[in-house]
Amino acid sequence: MNNAENNSDLCDVVEKDQKTAADDHPATGLRATTVIESLRAIWQELLHVSNIDGRDDFFDLGGDSLGAIRMLERIGREFGEDLLEPDIIYTASRFDDLAVAISDALDQREPLKT
Repeated sequence: MNNAENNSDLCDVVEKDQKTAADDHPATGLRATTVIESLRAIWQELLHVSNIDGRDDFFDLGGDSLGAIRMLERIGREFGEDLLEPDIIYTASRFDDLAVAISDALDQREPLKT
């Protein structure tokens, strides 16, 4: 097998893993997938962690109160200012819980049209 085939196989595995992670997430749909991808990127940048699992806790991964403030600022820039209460990180510090909170807040702010 040559390098091009190896890279293609790796891309297929990564795409499948990302799709499965989004499909298994408690928040579902296109908006939820966007929330998951954006939140994952924010956590990866702030926490310097490459793999984020839905059960991961912000504080267990090295986050602190200053990091939480930075994260909420990034979420505000990404999805809209004042979307979440400032103390949400203490009640929804797991990745899945925070993604659901963001999705729910977005649904309340701007429900999806069907």
